[in-house]
Amino acid sequence: LTEMDYLPNDYKTKAASVQIRDQTNWNDEITIDAGSLNNVQEGMAVCDSKGMIGVVSHVTEISSTVSLLTSENPSNQIPVMIINGDQTIYGLLKNYDVNKKVLNITLLSGIHNFLIIHKLEKNAKVYTSGLGGDGKCPKGIYIGKAKKLVTQSDGTTMTLTVKMAAQFKDLSYVSVVKKVNGNEE
Repeated sequence: LTEMDYLPNDYKTKAASVQIRDQTNWNDEITIDAGSLNNVQEGMAVCDSKGMIGVVSHVTEISSTVSLLTSENPSNQIPVMIINGDQTIYGLLKNYDVNKKVLNITLLSGIHNFLIIHKLEKNAKVYTSGLGGDGKCPKGIYIGKAKKLVTQSDGTTMTLTVKMAAQFKDLSYVSVVKKVNGNEE
């Protein structure tokens, strides 16, 4: 966790240990040992040393539940941005495909986006966009690399598959990420 060089400089992290990861919810959630007493709030991003793993979904005084990106049925969609050369494309993280081991991102429509997307660079990087509103996942947290672009049969929706940077096999220690504003130390 000390080598998290992919985070923007205006973020601070709170290290936490994974306390619970049961087999029935293995891909869906974990419980960490940091809560409201540690200034953890719902909507904060949670990362391992390589990238984002999930979002805080429930907080008590001493612990928090983290909804993992690997959940097949996520409770909310995370706004993301794809950096494609000098262009930025926006979308929503829809779900995780367990069989293919990739995230599915629905790209936001628009003629401009469709023209850009058809020239998608190999391994374009995917980050959180921060467009979810106050108290939601902040901008610029690394998620992974673009792999494949699929146009749905109706021709109006495009889905991007993304290989995640984070490692989900052994989640022992994680970091909760918070954007630092001018009033904090």
